[in-house]
Amino acid sequence: MRGDATRLPFAPDAMDAVVIVWLPHLLPDPAPVPAEAARVPRPGGVLITTVDKDDAYVVEDSDIARATAASRRRYAPRVPDRVSRVLGRTAEPGPGFAGRTAFPGTGQGRSPLRWREVIEEGRIPWATHARPRTG
Repeated sequence: MRGDATRLPFAPDAMDAVVIVWLPHLLPDPAPVPAEAARVPRPGGVLITTVDKDDAYVVEDSDIARATAASRRRYAPRVPDRVSRVLGRTAEPGPGFAGRTAFPGTGQGRSPLRWREVIEEGRIPWATHARPRTG
């Protein structure tokens, strides 16, 4: 079935589960999506979604993560799928927060070569603030 994520073609309380995977980060304003998705699960049902997609490119326990941590914290863009924004859109009345987990995925982290390529392409906003290379 095909539908609009802001107007799901289902009655309230119609589903046992609603899953939104790697969608909120693609939307300029994802706010209506979790709110609409929260309308559809039956009492006791679940809404599962992914958040913080931009964080998936950096494996936190890596040399790249350590080398870029300060720049990422300072210059990373405000992305629409931050967990706090998504949870804020499913607040009362609606589901409660049940927990969180991590999805390591396959190929989510970038290799050093791929980092270089995307930085040179200008696709990493916080990287434009890096100090010039010396020596």
